[in-house]
Amino acid sequence: MNTQELQNTMVASQIQLREDMNLMVKKFQSLKSGQEENKTDHNSPTMEGEIKINERINKMKEMIKRARKMEDLVDYQPLSLFPDVRLSSKFKMPTLDKLDETGCLKSHLKMYMRVMQPQGATEELLA
Repeated sequence: MNTQELQNTMVASQIQLREDMNLMVKKFQSLKSGQEENKTDHNSPTMEGEIKINERINKMKEMIKRARKMEDLVDYQPLSLFPDVRLSSKFKMPTLDKLDETGCLKSHLKMYMRVMQPQGATEELLA
């Protein structure tokens, strides 16, 4: 599974988790307001929802762990157009777009490296 597929899976899981949370809140509110008085076991839907949400959270944690391992495998050196250029004494950090959850991590890193290395940023500064 590549980084983009992993990110898409994580976004889909977040959306599903949000929907499950909203459903659970609605069930809790309806239980609280007494709309489900005819049910004998009030804890059952809530417990099922909690179990489902906990499973999704655990899956997302595992995906994040895998994503972090994949990030460690990325070779940043070929991303630069100017690897030997150094920062000047009047260096000012340029304004860069932040990576959002829909963007490509590798494209963002390339853009960052291509802006920073002509400014003289070393590998230690870029890390």
